[in-house]
Formats: sequence, C-alpha cells, structure tokens
Amino acid sequence: MDNETLSRANMLHTIIVECDDILKRLDKDPNFVNIDIYRCHSIFQQNAFITDEEIEDAKTNLKELIRTRATLRLEETTKEFNNI
Repeated sequence: MDNETLSRANMLHTIIVECDDILKRLDKDPNFVNIDIYRCHSIFQQNAFITDEEIEDAKTNLKELIRTRATLRLEETTKEFNNI
C-alpha cells in the first residue's frame, strides 16, 4: 500500500469512528441536541411563544436528521474503506 492510499485509509477510518460516535451519542446523551430556549423566546412577542412540545419536536427532528446523515456517511465511508 502506497502512502497516498494509506493516508486515504486513515482519513476514512477517522470518519467512520466519528460517525459511529455521533450515532452512539444520539441515543445516550439527552443533551446532544440542545436548543437555547431563552434566546428563542426573546425573539418572539410575549403572546407568540414557542411551546415546550414544539421545542421537543424540533429536537427530535434534528436528531433524526443527524442520525440519517451520519448513517449515510458511515455507510458510504465504510464501503470506500473496504474497497481500498
């Protein structure tokens, strides 16, 4: 294996580890996605506030978006790594 291929393999391995870590943290860390509720409230008028349910929905949607993208990146990178 030449230096260029070895460097590429090392970079791909790093991406694989990082994606795997993100996927594990999504399930274990309740604060992985944290929305600054105070700043959100300050931009709205008093009678147009964001409910706790809307904030939880936003967190859930964001977590699923992160999970989908990390899973896709992990699959693509693993396939490329295996082809080296």
